[in-house]
Amino acid sequence: MERQRCETFGAVVANGGTGLLMCGSGVFGPVTVTGMTGVIVIGDAGDDGAPGCSGTTIAGPVSITGTIGFVEVSGNRIAGGLTVFGNTTTTLVPPENAPATELETNDIGGNLVCGGNTPPPGNDGRPNRVRGVRAGQCAGL
Repeated sequence: MERQRCETFGAVVANGGTGLLMCGSGVFGPVTVTGMTGVIVIGDAGDDGAPGCSGTTIAGPVSITGTIGFVEVSGNRIAGGLTVFGNTTTTLVPPENAPATELETNDIGGNLVCGGNTPPPGNDGRPNRVRGVRAGQCAGL
């Protein structure tokens, strides 16, 4: 499958559904993901094998809430904050088979705030750059 860079001028809203893969794109607005069941990947920071999923540039905040499955937000440039609440990891995704939400190597212009995730998110030892505050379950990421 050929991957192409996509640019969106406005919000990206994903409500429900069975997965989201956003690689090497540009979003000139907020990204909101809610109630999804399945695998959600917004960049993978190059640590999950080939083919890689390059990071995305997002000009607004990112919010991921109430999902069941797996979430990875890695290697992205996010102008706003990143909020991750009430997500449950139930799916292990090869090749890494991470047992929790992964939030790693993002460049975040706002706050990084997490809460109510089962299990709590991790960063695989690959810290994020956060210009705002780190709070809740993400205080150490």
